Amino acid sequence: MKITLSTKEVISHLLNDGYANWSYDACIALADYYESLEEEVGREIELDVVAIRCDWVELKSFADAIEHFKFEVKSKDPQIQIYEFENFLGKKGHEYTKCGKGYLVKGNDR
Repeated sequence: MKITLSTKEVISHLLNDGYANWSYDACIALADYYESLEEEVGREIELDVVAIRCDWVELKSFADAIEHFKFEVKSKDPQIQIYEFENFLGKKGHEYTKCGKGYLVKGNDR
């Protein structure tokens, strides 16, 4: 038996996961990510809020992100800092999206 969820319902389920503490922006980004993934792979994906909580981390600011990953900032130029950090994430194999003032990153390992 299956129930197809709307985007709003997915967001609601994520927001109601009391262990994750997702922001509303993060829930929208996650819902968009999994809807796009469904289209890309051509099949429906089961919503598993526990797996999502384990796979993703929300870093609410750039400062939180560089601290979480122990990233060494070398430039004083904020644009270059962001470019270098995002390049670092890519080299580490992390999928990410900007989320509010921070990042939503797949792969909790640093």
